[in-house]
Amino acid sequence: MGTDWGDLELLCMRALFGWAMLRGFPGVLRRGELTHPAGWARWGGQRLLANPVLPGVTRFLFEIALVAYVAGLGEPVALGALLAIWAIAVTANSSHGAVNHGHYLTGVILAAQLGGWVAHAVAGAGTGPVVLDTAPKTAVWWTVQGVAATYAASGIAKVIDSGFGWIARSPSLVLYAAANLGTRPRAGAGRPRALRLIDAAGRHPGMARIVFGAGLVLEILAPLSLFNRWTLVAGGVVLWIFHRANQEFLGLAFGQYRMILVIYFINIPYLLGLPFGGI
Repeated sequence: MGTDWGDLELLCMRALFGWAMLRGFPGVLRRGELTHPAGWARWGGQRLLANPVLPGVTRFLFEIALVAYVAGLGEPVALGALLAIWAIAVTANSSHGAVNHGHYLTGVILAAQLGGWVAHAVAGAGTGPVVLDTAPKTAVWWTVQGVAATYAASGIAKVIDSGFGWIARSPSLVLYAAANLGTRPRAGAGRPRALRLIDAAGRHPGMARIVFGAGLVLEILAPLSLFNRWTLVAGGVVLWIFHRANQEFLGLAFGQYRMILVIYFINIPYLLGLPFGGI
């Protein structure tokens, strides 16, 4: 396993993930009545989530916990606070009809890291492949497992929800891509190229099945990237390209996913430190 992360690496990961969370913090788009109650908003939380002071209060408390997390001060307590505040903010956002898949991935990571700290405290250091020699390493190990499992679950859900016909139905996604490309606000120099590729995929359904089938396989096989450091890097690069292609042709940016891949899988600080013997 590629789990021999150094202290400087772990600090860089916390700092970069903290920046990603701050950048992607879910702000309530509208105040007042919740049009799409989600989660515990369905069981009596409407008044709290509709409170006009909620966005400011949650953001303030979140930033305090975030500073403690990045600095490594009371990290499990900070993680618990971050997870609770993130859950409130995401529930509020979703209850106003603003759903963001990147918010859910961040929640998975916070839960995984908190779980890693708890498991290390309960089971003790180095007890098998689940708990590593330190709690911060265990938290990151649980993080990469959680991210890989999220991708695999997404792929499996596509297979099941499509009645095992995802690849056969993939040419219809080309039509969606063409319609979406025509309504995207940014033109970009790559649009003519994208239109040519979409047109080619529309005229050759087999090509569309190969492309979308490859994406499905990448998601399902994401846990194989956990084998060692270099498989983590390779898996991160391939999945990053997968998301970049989705953004180009389907308009699905998934920016939070790409940042997470850069932070925990590709791990640029580690790669930059290699010529100097690591960090």
